[in-house]
Amino acid sequence: MERNSGWNSILMAVAVAAAVTPSAAWAQAEGDEVVFHVSSGALDTTLTRIAAQSGHRIVFDPVLVAGKTAPPVEGRMLPEAAVRLALSTSGLTLRVTSDGQWIIAGQAPSDASVTGGRTLSTVRVTSSVGHAGSYGGTEFGANGSTDPVSTEGTRSYTTNGAIVASKMPLALKDTPQAISVLTRQQLDDRSINSFSDAMKALPGVTTSVDSSGNAVLSSRGFVINSIQIDGGSPIFTGSNSNYSSQYRQLDDLSIYDSVTIERGAAGTFTGVGNPGGTLSLERKRPLDHEMLDVTAQVGSWDRYRGVVDVSSPVLLNGLVKARAVATVERNGFFYDYAKRAFAQGYINVEIAPAADTTINIGGKISHERNTPFQGIPVDPNGNLLYVPRATCLCTPWSRSITNTKEVFVQLRQAIGDDWTLRLNTGATYQDGDDDSFVFNVPFGKYGVQPGATNQGSAGAYRSTRRSNQYVADAYIAGKFDVLGAGIELTVGGNFQKVTQRLPDLTGSASYSNYVVIPFDAANFPRLPDSAFSTSGGIYSPLSYQRQYGVYGTIRISPSSWLHLTIADRFTAYDFKVISISGGRTTLKTTSYSNFSPPNAGLVADLSKEVSLFANYNSIFDQQNLYQKDGSVVKPTTGVNIEGGAKAALAHGTLNLSGSVFYIEQRNVPARDRSVPLVASNSINGSGCCYLDDGTKYISRGFEFQAQGAITRRVQADVSYTYTNFSKHEGPTAQLSDLFSLELPLAQPKHLVKIFGTWQLPVLDHRMTVGLGGQGDTGVTSVYPGPRRLTNGIFAVTSLLTHRPGYVTADALLRFAITPKLSAQVNITNIFDRTYYAVVTPPTVDFYGQPRAALFTLRQAL
Repeated sequence: MERNSGWNSILMAVAVAAAVTPSAAWAQAEGDEVVFHVSSGALDTTLTRIAAQSGHRIVFDPVLVAGKTAPPVEGRMLPEAAVRLALSTSGLTLRVTSDGQWIIAGQAPSDASVTGGRTLSTVRVTSSVGHAGSYGGTEFGANGSTDPVSTEGTRSYTTNGAIVASKMPLALKDTPQAISVLTRQQLDDRSINSFSDAMKALPGVTTSVDSSGNAVLSSRGFVINSIQIDGGSPIFTGSNSNYSSQYRQLDDLSIYDSVTIERGAAGTFTGVGNPGGTLSLERKRPLDHEMLDVTAQVGSWDRYRGVVDVSSPVLLNGLVKARAVATVERNGFFYDYAKRAFAQGYINVEIAPAADTTINIGGKISHERNTPFQGIPVDPNGNLLYVPRATCLCTPWSRSITNTKEVFVQLRQAIGDDWTLRLNTGATYQDGDDDSFVFNVPFGKYGVQPGATNQGSAGAYRSTRRSNQYVADAYIAGKFDVLGAGIELTVGGNFQKVTQRLPDLTGSASYSNYVVIPFDAANFPRLPDSAFSTSGGIYSPLSYQRQYGVYGTIRISPSSWLHLTIADRFTAYDFKVISISGGRTTLKTTSYSNFSPPNAGLVADLSKEVSLFANYNSIFDQQNLYQKDGSVVKPTTGVNIEGGAKAALAHGTLNLSGSVFYIEQRNVPARDRSVPLVASNSINGSGCCYLDDGTKYISRGFEFQAQGAITRRVQADVSYTYTNFSKHEGPTAQLSDLFSLELPLAQPKHLVKIFGTWQLPVLDHRMTVGLGGQGDTGVTSVYPGPRRLTNGIFAVTSLLTHRPGYVTADALLRFAITPKLSAQVNITNIFDRTYYAVVTPPTVDFYGQPRAALFTLRQAL
């Protein structure tokens, strides 16, 4: 307890900054961060230096701190966080009186949170250089979260670490892979609310849409189809040859702390898949202090959005904390007829039955109803149609409904000071039904001639879908020394299972005597039930994809500046897909196992701030494709080689990285042109027959990113990616002019993404402006249009569609009305550039959004 013998009888020391500048005074009023440079030493000296560097008075009893030491306080953090870090090994605590005095006290009260009627935030911050978090003991992150890589409250455009490539928190400089993070501050500054908008902001990532209207993500020319949550076993999205996931990633990002991408092959923890990369979402966790944040937004095209984010104070004497987020949104679009309604609820309850045990239990539920829009077709020669941007091949009666439920349980158990056991499990249940207008180009045709009648097929379709995903990941990690070399070991396993019904076509009807371009929804009214015919439900049986994996990584540090990581994985995989033959529906099961070649990464520290890195990762993806004899084609293999340099400057508040990469994906299956074309839809509607002919894809290029604080009041995220993607066809692929079932996505050679903010030195630094944008050099998409020859044999004529490059610009203006109330406006595409953002011929082409404004009012209570 604080000594109570009276102020006059206590020897007090008051540490006050030599001078408190106006900017420092506003920093304290606003709760701004300060870059501290305080080495380890006597606690009284450390507290005095923190006071001097932050401009905040700290009162302490010299007798109380005598003989106590403090760890180094280095890096950008809130002054309160700096004091708590200095006290972390002393057994003392920081108390804040009702009038704002900071006093160092001897022993915290039982709840360690309330003083003078005020609830305090126990903000703990680790160094941004080196490891983030710890192995044993209590892990902590920013703003009172137990997540060691949390970014909320840091007001930073970078992070002190990531877990996507290593399971345990590791600083970006010490990670031998290309890692990029969208922090909570970036998401708020740029009003990035949707998953798709986050992908547009991540370095090197391009977005597209498949023929079913689902989002497709790619990096370095390869599809990304794995999404981790809190570092667990990945959720499967996109497609894997014959097996196409019906899961739709519709999350509103109000429930997440950050979004991270590891580019390149990442099979150690994810298993089979493409070498595009892995995405990682970090859920918001309960905080150790009371928090209530209310956000209201209104924007172009009748967009309305509200978010309530609440975190409870510590309950039951520290046993339980809870956090809940509720989100609602309604909006229209810049194209005709379309609208969307979305609601999402989230809860995360954290239980700490012992000092070294943390359990998180929670879930999410969401509902979305929108107007489906498949895209705009090209003309018969493959050229983009520059119709009005408001054009939408959709009707007011069309609707797509998706309901998602998710539950998760996580356990973290510290074992002594150096070891940790983690368990991360989750289950996601998603179902939906669609009643929509769909236009398709007919077989053997490529596009639509404006004004022409009856080109393609226009119809109304009713269908249902279901996709459930079950994931689990468990591992033990720790560190020890062998002959003076530091060893960090991680051993674990994970499980993933996807069960789903492919779209069950419950009814279809066709229109006649129509013109598609120009489009008029009045020509496609809702049809009566009597016009629909049913399909008999041949796609209704459940199919699944399942994989088990055991992995291990060892990080060896033979010296303080050299770190070698070796990783390997064993995977057992099986899938059951639908086979249709002779009008009968059967399920075909295939299984295999694989012990991948070891992956390796090397980091050499040139200094405390700068490192060189290199990595080698193997590629393995079992293509679920069948040869005409019924056997499965050989796996796709390959290598991912990468190297470069990283720097963590200004005590980790600015991260720089540059790398070169080479990816070679070998043995890409090619269609077997000796099989009649009609057989190409006999397996799961996708894939027979294929063969191995040596076709391969090669991607090479380099990347650069600067992310973090340029100055104390300037934050920026700047990236540039150069990608040279090439296809090298085997003899069969050359002959048929068709490469594989999954054609690589068109990747721009040059891709630049920039955004930065500046806290202006006016009005007590209450005004922040931001500017940024992105641009690329254009792409050429290939559509292999099949055409039938004699005796059932087929050939392919490739249709090329070129999308010109474009540059767009965005802007931000925010004013802090009070330290807890702010008003913000974001303007995207401020020059109203007209461009195609997505090109997937022949029918899935989308304009980029015109100039739009979004107004935000945010109140912290």
